[in-house]
Amino acid sequence: MITLSKAQADLAKQQLIMINHAGIHFILKDNSKVQVRQFPALLREQDVSRSFVAIIDFLLAKINDDITVELSQQDYIQAIANTMVLKEYNREESEILLIQAKKQLNEQLSASLTLNSVALDLTSHIKQLL
Repeated sequence: MITLSKAQADLAKQQLIMINHAGIHFILKDNSKVQVRQFPALLREQDVSRSFVAIIDFLLAKINDDITVELSQQDYIQAIANTMVLKEYNREESEILLIQAKKQLNEQLSASLTLNSVALDLTSHIKQLL
């Protein structure tokens, strides 16, 4: 269960259909508690509670406390994309990221991080140019 502020709960209730269309299915209980039932595949690696609140907060910032403002599909896309990017990494998350990078880049990662260069024989290259 996720506890929301009154403004967050009001927005979630008002935008229920569009939020469902974005792939987030939830049940609003007791006007301030939410139970998330389904979450987009793109966000499954994230903490559901923190991500849900971040999406609602992003949408709240878009409407600036004016509930007559119509949110577009682009606003929902931005909210989800904003949530996909972690603001900070803890030690465990950074280690996982490094392991994934090593798998993807193989041994090139070390060379890229340390800015190693390939040994070059300038004399032979100059002779080739002449």
